[in-house]
Amino acid sequence: STSTNCILWPFATDDKGYGTVLYKKKRYKAHRLALILKEGIEPDSKTFACHKCDVAACINPKHIYWGDGKTNARDKHLFI
Repeated sequence: STSTNCILWPFATDDKGYGTVLYKKKRYKAHRLALILKEGIEPDSKTFACHKCDVAACINPKHIYWGDGKTNARDKHLFI
């Protein structure tokens, strides 16, 4: 995996390194919100915002895509 062109969240993060943000009175992981704003849709909570770069703090919408739990788990194992 590569972290080239990652845009790192510079504010609060959770214990796993994901950015967190309050937006319209709702708490989001920053990478999920970045993808919601890019795509214009907010899928259900069973849909994951997966990182192609495997950098938890990355909010570059070009590095993030929607996937299910299986996709997210498979993605994690590819980069460990």
